[in-house]
Amino acid sequence: MTNHKIEQALSIIRRAEIATKSVDWWEKNVIELMDKLDKALESSSEKEQGKIPKLRKQLFSFIKRAEMEMQNICDVENEIAKFIKNEKASEKDKKTTKKPGKKGV
Repeated sequence: MTNHKIEQALSIIRRAEIATKSVDWWEKNVIELMDKLDKALESSSEKEQGKIPKLRKQLFSFIKRAEMEMQNICDVENEIAKFIKNEKASEKDKKTTKKPGKKGV
């Protein structure tokens, strides 16, 4: 594998790591928000009930932003698949263009 290919692979790995951290952040924050929303919905307190519109607005905002994150993950997955496909094709090309060596010398 050439230095360029190694750098390309490392770049993809870094993007995948960032995407993973982002998913962890989203998961944690959405769970916290859902817990707050559930608490407000289950409460008979007017104060808690008054929080519901704000919490729903936050949830919808998270959902819109999460769609961008999902697209980013799809892009990274496609980049990984393309990289692997190109590497396999490159290896196959190397095998078919090798000149037969002398045996038994």
